[in-house]
Amino acid sequence: MTLPYVETSSLGFEDGNTWVAFAPRKDRPGIARVYSFHATQLMQSSTFFESLLRDRPSGSKEAVKENPMPLPDVLSQDDWEAFCLFAFRPHEIPPEKANCPLWWSSVLRAAIPLDSLIAVKKATDTLSNLPAVDPVLKLNLAAYYEQRQWLAPAFENVVNLILNNNLSEETAKQLPKVAYDLALKTAIRLLHYRLTVTSGGPPRFTGASQTTCGKSCQEAWEREWWNGFSKNILHPVTPWSMSRVVLEAETLMNLDIKVPDMCDGCTGQSVTFGESSVFITTHAFPDTTNYKHSKLLQL
Repeated sequence: MTLPYVETSSLGFEDGNTWVAFAPRKDRPGIARVYSFHATQLMQSSTFFESLLRDRPSGSKEAVKENPMPLPDVLSQDDWEAFCLFAFRPHEIPPEKANCPLWWSSVLRAAIPLDSLIAVKKATDTLSNLPAVDPVLKLNLAAYYEQRQWLAPAFENVVNLILNNNLSEETAKQLPKVAYDLALKTAIRLLHYRLTVTSGGPPRFTGASQTTCGKSCQEAWEREWWNGFSKNILHPVTPWSMSRVVLEAETLMNLDIKVPDMCDGCTGQSVTFGESSVFITTHAFPDTTNYKHSKLLQL
């Protein structure tokens, strides 16, 4: 019995003795295509192929041209061919692919189910070092392809995109639904927290009106509050994280701090009232870092 004609890929080797086939289907579109390799090269490229070919008896009818080996169901044709180019023809990788995050993400998506440690390491190292990789892409890879080292920074970048109204509806659809919902809830929580911390202006302190300094110390305290603290919480581009807010508040409330143009007596009063204010907001809206990460790790 002979198979109907299918296109033979140039990504393999003409004199190969081991054949692999990609068969398109509804959820995995592409072109029916066979790829010829040398068994040794396939086994060296991934544990998946090694486990299938290592104990293949001599003269076996498996993985021959008339009966090619099927690929894992999860592999798309684009991802598989990116892996082939990386694993078998690395000298032919063009610069536009070598510097393309989307191409390396294809290599990574294929390398995970094929259990190719070399390809996983090269793809993750490259994606970590390429400039301006889309945080949505990184969050997807972190959630679906076991790249936990990208989880926290990618999630925080996506939250910032939402806060700054820079996450389009089309881009949001590329995220796992649970990840998008969690990022949206965290963004709302962060905004609520920042507005709560800064609402009403700087905390007032008693005693200033009874001292000889008059309003000068109150004005100095307000400048310190707005310029050194609040404007960074509400910064439109690079607002402080929640943990940074708490850290800076603790620094501001340190009894040893000297507020410029403010007398020691009023500094003590501002610290006392600042402590109670930040204590309330911190406990009402605690840092969600551990919460959001634990939820994402369940994806």
